[in-house]
Amino acid sequence: CRFCPIQQAVEKALGEEKTSVTTYVPWEFPEGDSRKIKHLKFTSNPVFFSGTPMVILTVHDVSELELQKDQIRDMANHDFMTGLANRRYFFEVGESFFLTAKRDYISIAIAMLDIDFFKKVNDVYGHAAGDFVIKGVAQIIQRNLRKSDIVARFGGEEFCLLLQCADNTDSFGVLEKIRTSVEEHCFDFK
Repeated sequence: CRFCPIQQAVEKALGEEKTSVTTYVPWEFPEGDSRKIKHLKFTSNPVFFSGTPMVILTVHDVSELELQKDQIRDMANHDFMTGLANRRYFFEVGESFFLTAKRDYISIAIAMLDIDFFKKVNDVYGHAAGDFVIKGVAQIIQRNLRKSDIVARFGGEEFCLLLQCADNTDSFGVLEKIRTSVEEHCFDFK
């Protein structure tokens, strides 16, 4: 198949470049009743054997390395305590979100949420209780957002939301629902 990455790597190695060619390919393998994706690294090196051009193809399973890269990327983009996006990721994704909304005439809203009197929670009940409250508020926010919305923990007890809106009043409804859900929630820290 001319679209096969292995075939393309071999053709490049035999072609005008005549250099080592490395290609990374996700490859699907059967595993029991399901299929598992393995990440493979193909390296093709051109050689001549008795004047005949040939290719030595080596294959390495780099699935564990790809998994580690994904984990590092996830740690770099998410808050370790809440699992929400972090400030850096919010700005990165938010910029493309904003440009898409501008191009496609989509209404959006940005909201900054802050837990009132949060310092008092830490001072009276301790930092473990404060962390419990932050996690709880993060979960309430996530439950009340749509898949198209973005939420990030900006630091401390601050959260920033980027909402896709049907109209000008849509965002107020979503934010009021979050506010009342937090207000009515009992944070039972033991």
